[in-house]
Amino acid sequence: MMNWKIHKLQLLLALALLPWAPRFLAAAEKSQTRQAEYTLMIPIKDAAFVRDGIIGEPVGKATRGKIGLNEVTVSAPGYGVRRLRFWLKSGDKAVIEANLAKIQDHIDLEWKSLDKALPASRVSKMPSICTWYQEKTNDATVCRRQTFLEDVSFAEPSPFAIDDMRALATAKKLSTFRELVNRSIQPPPDLEAQAEEMFRLFPANASVFQLNAALALQRGDCPRVHTIFVDAQQVLTNTYPLLLYKALCFEIQGQTEAATMLLQETMKNNKTSAPYLNYHLGRLQIRRTPDAALNLANVCLKSFRFDLSCQELGLMGARLTQKVFKVQRFNLEEGTFKTFRNLEEGLPKGQAEALFFSVIPLVNSYPHSLEFHLFLAWIDAVQKIAGGLDYYTRKMQVGGILAGGGLEMAVESLEKQNLSHLLPPVYRARLRAEPQDPNLWLRLIRAYSKAGQCPEVIQAVQDGAGILPRYNTPLLQMEASCYVQLNRLDDALDVYLKVLTAQPKVWSTYYNLGSTYDRLKKRKEALENYKSALQYNPPADVRDNINARILELQQEPVPGTKARDRKL
Repeated sequence: MMNWKIHKLQLLLALALLPWAPRFLAAAEKSQTRQAEYTLMIPIKDAAFVRDGIIGEPVGKATRGKIGLNEVTVSAPGYGVRRLRFWLKSGDKAVIEANLAKIQDHIDLEWKSLDKALPASRVSKMPSICTWYQEKTNDATVCRRQTFLEDVSFAEPSPFAIDDMRALATAKKLSTFRELVNRSIQPPPDLEAQAEEMFRLFPANASVFQLNAALALQRGDCPRVHTIFVDAQQVLTNTYPLLLYKALCFEIQGQTEAATMLLQETMKNNKTSAPYLNYHLGRLQIRRTPDAALNLANVCLKSFRFDLSCQELGLMGARLTQKVFKVQRFNLEEGTFKTFRNLEEGLPKGQAEALFFSVIPLVNSYPHSLEFHLFLAWIDAVQKIAGGLDYYTRKMQVGGILAGGGLEMAVESLEKQNLSHLLPPVYRARLRAEPQDPNLWLRLIRAYSKAGQCPEVIQAVQDGAGILPRYNTPLLQMEASCYVQLNRLDDALDVYLKVLTAQPKVWSTYYNLGSTYDRLKKRKEALENYKSALQYNPPADVRDNINARILELQQEPVPGTKARDRKL
């Protein structure tokens, strides 16, 4: 009897809720669409998720994920543990491809975790060591950077390792990687997801590890820097570039002693030290012990004679300790550029990457050599491949690079191939180091002029005022020509009158003046200068053009005369 009453009550309740059923179903369906699922695919037998340090359920099954950032840990027997990140949207049923790398037989020092993340804006506003140095010494000639991240860009390992690049080229991901490196200068919102995807696909690629660690540092995500470093320890033989980012994370969190100890211990155990380790350790020491920083610079330059970061560290240390420090300049042998030209001309079609690979080791050996950066720019333009130009241009801009003798051949080749637009960043970088060199200003203006960038020509002339010679005829001709192209005829006339002072017996001087007066509708002045041009033997075709224009001007009516007077 009791059971019948319960069933009756359930039936009445169901009938009462029946009108609400569609709403409940819709709500349930809406809730379902808000969920996200993913299936992690790893082409390795026995790959599985790791939870609490234990390998658990296998991959390859649909798993409920979070909307937004997801982070999972996976591994397999004999393979390294990987902490992977990916993003899911509402309703996603994503397939996440990943990979694992075999564990290497090597041991690196383990340091405590960096569990504190900082706002990216705070990291970007941290001052450069140059700020402290300039306030201390009132010397703005050695170190000119403004921010901590510029210090990092100035002295960090190149992300283009030749073996890694070949692995990426084989997988047809090389251009994607270069684009990510170039975009990291001002990272867009989607860059982290794209870089993490590369991280999942290439579990033993040092360049991909470095890219992700550098991006995490820029975001202030030090926990991610740490996990990338720990993952790398299992599968890479050289983790020093990643250890640098870990030390930099200690620094931005205010743990400068930990950063110093980490770099010191690394260099103690590393028989083939790298300039970037010397520089950043010296940068940390220079405030308290400039003698130690100077010693680091000298040690560095014994192995890397032309490294600009170690040279700068030595100059700052010498100034603070009142000691002498000699800077050595790098000069490229003339035959090097010919070698590249011969290699490029002999490359079979479709093998332009070989040229890139031939330059990268040199760029990495001499990271501040302007010539090699220029080669990359040349390769990028000639071969139509992404050569890392933006990345290396950034390093040039923050480095203040000095060029060597081999630059002239590269410049000549670029100009012959109508690639002058690649040259202004080079000269701008050099002017940071030698702002009082009039020859550099002239080269910059010539490069802008050949590239047809007239507003930049005018701006460079203004920026170089007081340094540029006042009556340099080629300079004045370029400036005046640009004023004509910009239809600033009065300004062009002023410049052409300066040319007249410098070259009073040259036909082109009067021809340009006559043409400018002609455009300004000043017939009398135009005729006078055209006739003067004829007195200095212009070429036959120019002579014919001038005579024709003189005849036309003589037949044109003078403004303001009456029709009857014109007939007479």
